[in-house]
Amino acid sequence: MTELTLASEGLYPPKKGPDPSLRRLASGILIQAFRDIITSRKESKECIAWREDALEWFSLDDDYPGSFIWVCHVLNANPWKIREWLEEYRAANPTRRREMGKKLVGFQIPH
Repeated sequence: MTELTLASEGLYPPKKGPDPSLRRLASGILIQAFRDIITSRKESKECIAWREDALEWFSLDDDYPGSFIWVCHVLNANPWKIREWLEEYRAANPTRRREMGKKLVGFQIPH
């Protein structure tokens, strides 16, 4: 397995975790991406574009600041688990989607 080198190296000392403000930023980016997918009930062009952008964001393996992989690194989150959840959500029936979405309403990542 190849070690992943993130473009964000140098933003904080390697022996110390990310600054709390950086974690809040990464958390906000992730939560907004979830919202763009889950709360897009309307089929307006704008909502469809947001959903498509969010789905693309989750699928990319780029590691620049603000990317999904970078966000996961900052939050110490497993990108593959998040992608599994997203695939399950997309394959679910409307009732199951509502249940899964409700669990995200209180979604928080400790800072």
